[in-house]
Amino acid sequence: MQRLPFLRTPTSENRWPHVLTNMMLNVALVTGVVFMLLFLFGGEEPSGKYILLPIMYVSGGSILLLPLALIFAAIKRTRAAGGALFYIIASLSIMWLWLFALISLYQNAGKWPAVIGFIVSLFSSGLGMFAVFGLMAIVSGQWTAALLLVGAAALCRVVSNLGKSLMGLRPSEEQKGWV
Repeated sequence: MQRLPFLRTPTSENRWPHVLTNMMLNVALVTGVVFMLLFLFGGEEPSGKYILLPIMYVSGGSILLLPLALIFAAIKRTRAAGGALFYIIASLSIMWLWLFALISLYQNAGKWPAVIGFIVSLFSSGLGMFAVFGLMAIVSGQWTAALLLVGAAALCRVVSNLGKSLMGLRPSEEQKGWV
């Protein structure tokens, strides 16, 4: 059984990668819960204005850090900083993709499939939303949307795991469960 990220305690001497990953996970969890509650239960305007647009702009802007992350990752002394940048870029991008999948489910399939996607997402480390979105998109014949969104989420997972390994975190089962 997985524990929530903020309940884990790092055991190594170098704690900043653990603090960074736990911080991003907690931000993603709180953002997802607040957005879902606002959006699905009547607060479309505040959820879009105060949560969705800032996450979209920040995740899009974080892509501009990609060249810097590549340079840092190529230099042996700054490899951990490059890994941190990769992890931050991937985490922000997957948060945006998750919110986009929730909105698409809500608009195309209705409130209850989006709620089911959210509940499955809580028990599958956030990735269940993409599975539910992919299933609904395939059922409705939108193969391209399913491939693009699920493929982008998979790419974000690969980049996230690359960032964690560059920061020196071992890919244990506990860490693989979260972005």
